[in-house]
Amino acid sequence: MYEPNEACREMIEKIIGVCKQRHITPHALAKKAGLSTSTISYLLSEKTKPQVYTILQICKVLDISICDLFDQEIQTQEKNLSLEEEKLVCNFRELSEKKKILLKVYMKMLLAVEDELF
Repeated sequence: MYEPNEACREMIEKIIGVCKQRHITPHALAKKAGLSTSTISYLLSEKTKPQVYTILQICKVLDISICDLFDQEIQTQEKNLSLEEEKLVCNFRELSEKKKILLKVYMKMLLAVEDELF
């Protein structure tokens, strides 16, 4: 039988886990999600149940699907990354959308360049 309170608790635990893994503080999460720090604080301490919009905003910041919060385990490729690669991913997530687009274009250009030029 589906237990909403248990599902909510597990969802919050997964959000906390992803934040710890990515070194995102509650304050930073709130700021990036456009939410108040008190909203995040109450949510993470399980003093309140989240609104769907709040969870969607958090998922956007954490770059995960809302479905990931309900699966047994969040399946991310980061588990197989080196420390240097993980830092690059974290840095990418900190960029504005415009800078992400520019970086993607630059990466395509780098991949197109022959290694023999270096």
